[in-house]
Amino acid sequence: MKKIIMLFAAAIFLYGAPNVYAETKIHPGMSVDEIKAVLEEHGISLAPPPDSTTDIAEDAATPSTVDQSQALPPYVKVDNSNPVHTTGPCSPPPSPSFSVTGWDMGFIMGPFPVTAVTNQLSSPETVNWVAVGPPAWKAGVAVGDGWLLFEQGDTWNNNWWIITDANVVVSSIKIDAWNKIGGSNKHAVFDIIHGPIVTPGSANGLPFTKVPPGWPTNTNVVYSTPVLGTPNDLYGVMTINFPSGFSGAAPLGGFLMFKADTDCMPVQEVLLNSYDGTTLNFTVVGEGAVAITKEDGSVVQGPFVVERGEGQNTFTTQFTPKANSCYVMTDIDTGTVMTDKYCF
Repeated sequence: MKKIIMLFAAAIFLYGAPNVYAETKIHPGMSVDEIKAVLEEHGISLAPPPDSTTDIAEDAATPSTVDQSQALPPYVKVDNSNPVHTTGPCSPPPSPSFSVTGWDMGFIMGPFPVTAVTNQLSSPETVNWVAVGPPAWKAGVAVGDGWLLFEQGDTWNNNWWIITDANVVVSSIKIDAWNKIGGSNKHAVFDIIHGPIVTPGSANGLPFTKVPPGWPTNTNVVYSTPVLGTPNDLYGVMTINFPSGFSGAAPLGGFLMFKADTDCMPVQEVLLNSYDGTTLNFTVVGEGAVAITKEDGSVVQGPFVVERGEGQNTFTTQFTPKANSCYVMTDIDTGTVMTDKYCF
């Protein structure tokens, strides 16, 4: 018996004490308490994080993990095809970011889809990024089958976490922040340029940056869906690829940390409220200008303008259509058709 005790003590000395929480499994539909237990197993405290405004000033202090000697880390690439256009960040400085009390924080950014490819399912698994816990946690999470993505506090200076169960192998995680699902009239976008400020009002950005330890050496990241058509600055989607797979060892599973800054962009849409044959009432959501146009883009009435900071405006105008004509509401800055076609 004494020999067995000595061997057990030696094992603890060499390998560390067994983790008593290792039986907590990650799965969709987890309760807040279960999510909290998984996070605490990995040393993540859910005490309210300090707010940060350090991404506002051009000379703001840069997190120590950022290498400013190059625009992007060598493992980060951009795909500038299929840009989307909007009028600019949600509000002028000093508040363009998404923090959990502003618009760069974990719990305000969503909901939006997060898709993971793992060895648990035969096809990619898509779940929603949502707020988790009370507002004081300032945290958001996406929970899948054997994996989760978590962020707490301002994305400028706080870590994102990828956590997996033991023996779960992750091939990729795609964060589709631009594809907003309900919620407020704001999008999250990734701001990848630290300085100089490329998009007016976006403040400093921070590209995907690995936080040691544990990152597979061949990890690569692709930013796609450029926003505003400004190359190499704001992107709606970030995909993290693990060509050799990322897996966690028993008993606790795996975890990775990274930093990636986000900003806020307005959702733009036109809501047609009523029309009685002469009086048209409609709401423009998001900053910018729209007009009533014919199918060929020629302006019939407008523009109707929502100024920066207003969020949305409702307009009433007298409109008498011509017979055998079709009309739409069009964003006059981009030429984007914002409504269905209405023919008379």
